[in-house]
Amino acid sequence: GGVADGTIVKTVYHYKPESQQWEEFLQPMPTARFQLTVISAQSALTACGGSTHFSGVPCTTVEVYTTETSQWHTTDPLPVPCWMMLSATINNTAYLLGGLTTDATKTVPHAPVASLIQRATSHPQQSASAARPDSTSSAWKTLRDTPLVGSAAASHGGMLLAVGGKNDQCNILPAVHVYSPATSTWIRVQSGNLPEPRYTCAAVELAGNRLLVVGGRDQGWIRMNTVFLGSLISV
Repeated sequence: GGVADGTIVKTVYHYKPESQQWEEFLQPMPTARFQLTVISAQSALTACGGSTHFSGVPCTTVEVYTTETSQWHTTDPLPVPCWMMLSATINNTAYLLGGLTTDATKTVPHAPVASLIQRATSHPQQSASAARPDSTSSAWKTLRDTPLVGSAAASHGGMLLAVGGKNDQCNILPAVHVYSPATSTWIRVQSGNLPEPRYTCAAVELAGNRLLVVGGRDQGWIRMNTVFLGSLISV
């Protein structure tokens, strides 16, 4: 997905280490969108949300590509239209946070990836652009809202991390919060602040209990190219 030459596209690229080149994937997404998030788990790609219009109106579309079928399928839509989300996977459950609806949202949709795949491929005759029926039994549920908006998502030790973000007073903070599915609570990591406040950054867990935090905006709303590397031992 994304935007190329002023057009919203559905193209998918994959990187081949042996040739050190990006190549176009054989199967483009059924729905052209940008500012979506993609989850890689259970031998599948799950493309969630984004916007299909330059007006920035978000969508609920979720499409799954499986290696078993070599096709894209539509699965349960998001519970709310959302774009600019970030994702993390814990025990093969996808968690989305930090996105926008018509405004910044604290909502955290989550769903077992296996359920999304099963519901997508159980109706192979349905085209990927068709709407899914029976949304009342959706695989998607929502967690308790994140403490801040615009937080990056990462996972560590079976827990969900919300990195950085903006509070209700529009202050951008260096805070790191952790959510434990076992207790259904968000807790601020007192010793885990980023070196500087960040909003809409990206974060990923690395080997050796380390967290890599990239980019984002600072309190002055300036785009940053800073990269932080920290320890997750105390989380």
